[in-house]
Amino acid sequence: MGSITIIGEASADLLPDRVEWTVDVSEVDASSNAAFDRVTARVRVIADALTAYEVTTSQIRFSPEWHTHGHKTTGREVASAVLVVTAPLEQAASVATVAMDAGADELHGPQLRYPDATAILDALLPQAVEAARRNADAIAAAAGRRAGRVLAVTDPTARMDPEERRYARASAASGGGGDGRDVPVLPTPRRLSAALIVEIELTD
Repeated sequence: MGSITIIGEASADLLPDRVEWTVDVSEVDASSNAAFDRVTARVRVIADALTAYEVTTSQIRFSPEWHTHGHKTTGREVASAVLVVTAPLEQAASVATVAMDAGADELHGPQLRYPDATAILDALLPQAVEAARRNADAIAAAAGRRAGRVLAVTDPTARMDPEERRYARASAASGGGGDGRDVPVLPTPRRLSAALIVEIELTD
């Protein structure tokens, strides 16, 4: 009798289904009210042009304008706003084109966004146990013994909080990035993995 402890692992790829662009808009004026009015009007135009997508707008923020050279302000105020646009992956280029044509000052992205991975991660757990059993069968046979019952299964991430656990099980490959109208967006998969510590009985 006795037992063997094996680390069982399983993995799968999660494909992105959306992209996110960040759109910057700003106006400069000696009057903060005038700068506010102009940037608000421009944000409204851009948001209206992007109604086919999910758009979130920020509050208008103010900051002093600084001289290009030197360490003093010009006396004018910069009013700036940000729009975050989320769209299906295949429409990434369309979002960029519409935003720029509607008057965006700068465009950042696209950043890949992924669907919820909970169901896939849950499905990987029994696969990890099966992988551990296969390895135990091979090791036991090499030792002239047989692998029997599973005695215990331990998830090394069990004591982590939900956010830490999610990152421990998912490694994201970078994808997307840059500015421009025709940026190719590669659907870079995110590798999901599960690793369990499995104790398996050994019999003669």
